[in-house]
Amino acid sequence: MSKLNSYGIRGVANLWFQSYLSHWKQCVEIKSVKQGIYVLTTREIEHGVPQGSILGPVSFSLYVNDLLLNIMGSKIVLFADDTNILLSEANMNNLQCILKNVMNELQTWFTLNKLVVNDKKTLAMSFHTAQEKKSQCFQHVIFEGRDIPYNTETKFLGIYMLMKI
Repeated sequence: MSKLNSYGIRGVANLWFQSYLSHWKQCVEIKSVKQGIYVLTTREIEHGVPQGSILGPVSFSLYVNDLLLNIMGSKIVLFADDTNILLSEANMNNLQCILKNVMNELQTWFTLNKLVVNDKKTLAMSFHTAQEKKSQCFQHVIFEGRDIPYNTETKFLGIYMLMKI
């Protein structure tokens, strides 16, 4: 609600969003055919936006929009629930320093906003000339204490990007 307020959505409009986003519940159903166990649990959702709702995408966009203001030294591309961080620097040592700072800022922002990064969908890519690749050693990208794997291809906004080795 405070983010909506900072975007100028105040008063009755803010109260409407608060009412809309409150008291949503999710249901988890666990069935085991072998053991005959059936568990149905319902809990109120404390964070996030309702998936599958008409206002879900807009609500999520409003929720993550301030990421752009909180991460310095990089270009950020947001599309739906995908976040892409782009860094550019001619000097490899400077790039590693910028990368480390950006990863720390991202970790802080994601933690404060109670968002979790999907490890299975997270990767790093490096674009450079053939001469640069031979002369420079690329270090690991670390986020939340885990190595982010380098990859030579990815799908970006529906377009496959490939890096020739």
